[in-house]
Amino acid sequence: MPTPVDMVRATLGSRRGNADDRFYARATPEKVEIAETYSVTQEISSNPDRDLGMPAGRIEMVVPYDGGDYFTRQAVRDVERAVAARGRLERRTAIMGHLLIADHRRTDLHLSMRQYGEVGVIPVEVPVTSKDGATGRLTSDRRARVMSYDYAPQLPELFPIDLEVQLFDPDIIDLELDRLLDAADVDPADLIKRLTREARFKSELLLMIQVHLTLPVKQGQLLKPMVKRISIGWPTVTSIATTQLVVLAPPNPELRKGTRRPNFKQWPIRYNPAEHRLEWENVHFLPSKRSDDQDVVNCTFDSAQMQLIIGHPGELFAADQLTVHAEVEVPGCLLSGVEARLYGATGNRVPDAPGRALPELTTHVNATAILQLDDAFAERQFAPYHQVVFDDVVPDDKRIDDIVMVLKMAQFDVDVPEVLESPAESSTPKWVLRASRQDSLSLTIAVEGERYSVQEREVEQNRFAHEKTRDSGWIKLSVRGVLPRDHQELTRQMNDLQAALRQRYRQQQVW
Repeated sequence: MPTPVDMVRATLGSRRGNADDRFYARATPEKVEIAETYSVTQEISSNPDRDLGMPAGRIEMVVPYDGGDYFTRQAVRDVERAVAARGRLERRTAIMGHLLIADHRRTDLHLSMRQYGEVGVIPVEVPVTSKDGATGRLTSDRRARVMSYDYAPQLPELFPIDLEVQLFDPDIIDLELDRLLDAADVDPADLIKRLTREARFKSELLLMIQVHLTLPVKQGQLLKPMVKRISIGWPTVTSIATTQLVVLAPPNPELRKGTRRPNFKQWPIRYNPAEHRLEWENVHFLPSKRSDDQDVVNCTFDSAQMQLIIGHPGELFAADQLTVHAEVEVPGCLLSGVEARLYGATGNRVPDAPGRALPELTTHVNATAILQLDDAFAERQFAPYHQVVFDDVVPDDKRIDDIVMVLKMAQFDVDVPEVLESPAESSTPKWVLRASRQDSLSLTIAVEGERYSVQEREVEQNRFAHEKTRDSGWIKLSVRGVLPRDHQELTRQMNDLQAALRQRYRQQQVW
């Protein structure tokens, strides 16, 4: 079976005598690039939709007439000898190599090249003489020959990219993403510490963006995709000072498992006034491992999570939609499966240049996501904080039973209260309660208290007075409620909870 080198040499023919009238020059291209571009458009709404655009491929080769690194002095002498042997009759070209194309079944490249079985060959051919046959401009270092071939890859069998865009309230992010509400292995003391902080009311919105890339990976192939650019169509000129971007940093392997916490880094962002877009660049993908022994396996790469904090989102409420565009670059890979090698004029393979491979293979995958803001705001969750203190109430298990009873009367399902510090063992007991209702309303309640003794003077029959010691204390409830769409119902329910507890605790108060 002939080797690729034999195929190339067979196309070159003989360079001796008069058997071949073609010119050959031992030069090297500066650039040989094969690039494929794929695009996906998706709508993020209550009725989501995705559409795969027509892919495009392009082969581009550049040969500068520099008389040095690429079109060398040796190549000039090759041309001069050929001109001297055949005479200066007309404009001539010289072949300086061939590009060998393999695995091109999923493209129409067979229309642009000579076919040899399952392998195609594209000659690297450049003009070397003028109309009068002169060769004086080969070393001017002011010209370059650009050769390009367009082709059409087939549609991929699956969607290569998915753009995840979500709109959140930052107060939701603080607790939900850290899994402090639902994770069973989280220290409740950490939860109560965060719930009892000072209540905050932010006008900010948080836009979370993540790119998911699915590529066929061959065995032994190492792919390093990169999000080259993210842009968001912005409804009006905005101030960068009120808009911040943070990106999840790569995991630190030196940290022990179980101690790793999400580490977000500040990321540079700019506003493009000509296109009315917010833009940032060069976001990495998280490591992905191939765990299958097959020749080709579809692997999913997830980009680092990007969080855009919008300080003044007033313009968004007036807009109908938000368009997010992502441009991903995958070097060293073509999604169609095409492989290519470059051979010189003598039939030997051209070695890779320092710091880069020839030919350069690059896949560009673009995604455009249209976020319908009406649907996004309709699904937005409200999570206000509410704190209330009851004085002269002894904090004990019975008062927790009162809270559970009030919640059940309001049609809540209440989990078993978590006792962080028992009133029998501490003067500052602590509890955590979780309750939920069928209308998606959920409450997380952190209960703190303090017990102490009070000295009182008691007068009997208007004549005798003596001191008396009694137990007293206080209870503080830090309530966080979560309900999608309807903040009025959430506020009303939290106020009703406070009123019902105050009515019950009034019976326990001294005055």
